[in-house]
Amino acid sequence: MITLDEARKLEQAAPLRIKFASLDPHGNLLSDSNAGYPQFFTHLLGNWHAVQIGGIETRDASRPGHGELHRAWDVSNGELNLLAVEHETGIELIAAIGVGIVTDAAVGFLRWAWRQWREVRSDLPYPPVSSSVVIEVPREDPDAPPVRIVVGSPVTDDELARYVRLAVATAQSN
Repeated sequence: MITLDEARKLEQAAPLRIKFASLDPHGNLLSDSNAGYPQFFTHLLGNWHAVQIGGIETRDASRPGHGELHRAWDVSNGELNLLAVEHETGIELIAAIGVGIVTDAAVGFLRWAWRQWREVRSDLPYPPVSSSVVIEVPREDPDAPPVRIVVGSPVTDDELARYVRLAVATAQSN
């Protein structure tokens, strides 16, 4: 299980981030995702389960007006743990393992999570902006911005899996 302290460290320096986010036509993040979180964790895939572990300050907290805590969950199948963090713009799933061991089970869960996120958002009481996928891997230079893959909507499950594997290969080449 991911502890709150580990979650805080992962949020600041994760080996792999996948965010399902609302983006405008220019690629800017939009804040329209707050209502979808409770439903997202209601029925997880197979033997996956989620435990809310508390609130963590996100990387954006250094920007003025962004100092609030965001709920975080340990999402696990008993062998693999992912950290899920709520954001106003979407949900972020963070690998709690080295990218070299991102398994087919993790990719399968991410594919399912993408379908679930779109389904949850389709039931919101207002018309949401279509979600896109943002995948980030850190670079060797800690001061350099991460490698970021942004895939605009629509994104199929197969495309998500392909881009996650591309991000993993990019991280492994560092």
